[in-house]
Amino acid sequence: MWTCGNCNELIDDQLDACWKCGCSREGKLNLDFMREPCAIDDDSSLERKPMFDELTIFVTLVISAAVIVTALLAPGDMQITKLVSGPAPLTFFCISTLGSLPIAFAMPRLRVSFFGRMWHVPSSTYVLSRWIVRLCIGASLGQVAGFVVLAILQDHRLFWLVGSFALISGAFCAGASRRFRQHPKTEFVMRWWP
Repeated sequence: MWTCGNCNELIDDQLDACWKCGCSREGKLNLDFMREPCAIDDDSSLERKPMFDELTIFVTLVISAAVIVTALLAPGDMQITKLVSGPAPLTFFCISTLGSLPIAFAMPRLRVSFFGRMWHVPSSTYVLSRWIVRLCIGASLGQVAGFVVLAILQDHRLFWLVGSFALISGAFCAGASRRFRQHPKTEFVMRWWP
């Protein structure tokens, strides 16, 4: 491994120039160097897309319908209103929500960092691709919408669940919003399969 003199990126010994900036081992900057766009992101096009697209809306509707139907068809002893009644479940939801907020905020912008050398990818590589982040946003918003409907139809105590899921979803969306402001060509994404 050698370190690029221009951008300080660690480069494999097989390469004669930096993959990131095109600088040679000797420190000469190649002005004609242009990095190829990364097609690992699984997005069909590399134009900038909003955080909420068709995939997010579809997943939100499917998950909210699944939450509502599953809760309404559950047997009497497994009704969700019975599971959330009492002080112990509320304490659990409060503690788990507070513990999950920083994790949810960090997940969309999680990078491989120092594991990049071991996995042979740049250290700035994102672990989650953009379509997976959109899928997670849709799933979390679908849970919130489903539990809002259930809280209105069945029991107002379900608003504790709504608040918990809404806080975690909001933290995830806040973490994703900064990443979605960047152009897809500026990022590298971890491959999930060869």
